[in-house]
Amino acid sequence: MKPYGNVAAPDPDQTGGMIFAFAIASALVARERTGEGQLVQTSLYGSQIWGRAPAINAIANGNIVPSARNMPISNMFTLQAQGSDGDWLFVGYITDRWVPMCRALEREDLVTDDRFATLADRNANLEELRGEVASTIATRPAADWPSRFDLEEVPSTLIQDYPMIARDEQAAANEYIVQYEDARFGTLTTVGSPIRANGVQGRVQCLGPELGQDTDALLEEIGCAPEAIARLREAGVVG
Repeated sequence: MKPYGNVAAPDPDQTGGMIFAFAIASALVARERTGEGQLVQTSLYGSQIWGRAPAINAIANGNIVPSARNMPISNMFTLQAQGSDGDWLFVGYITDRWVPMCRALEREDLVTDDRFATLADRNANLEELRGEVASTIATRPAADWPSRFDLEEVPSTLIQDYPMIARDEQAAANEYIVQYEDARFGTLTTVGSPIRANGVQGRVQCLGPELGQDTDALLEEIGCAPEAIARLREAGVVG
């Protein structure tokens, strides 16, 4: 029996797969109703934004949400490290990118370090390895590192917090972050749909209704006369 340990959960892949499955199911329903096939599209980025909509919506409209950029991860092929400017960087180093990553860090000494000689060694000494890499990344601003990793074809990116995502040009261009006008609150920012079907993306057009806002209209829709609705209201059946 091995001791308890965290399981590396590929959250972006899982969330993206769920969103894509929903998009496919929606396309099948549309085809059944209209006879027309649908080209559906989504992305890992859009799915992740959608999955964190409550926090992003809050921060985009003036509320404060704690940052999660330094949450611990349990995947042995990835790490998060803080640059000298306080920003965070994500680095992925699958087996064939180990030596290139060391070159990008100018830490070729790690390649010949007995603690990290093999994949099994690196896994056994994972915390020491992450410490060595993190201490090196901390010598430069986080934004200086991605270009260095790109030259060695090592996946890396700056880790965005919620305010950065709410302002991200890529998210806005893909309509993952959208704005709309509300009669009471003016211009509001919110998370859009991560799904496109035949090039068309769902749009947010208004806030959700207030409690009881649509009651009369819905009752009229199912055939209730205004007098009947008034009696229901007087009896306390509807508010």
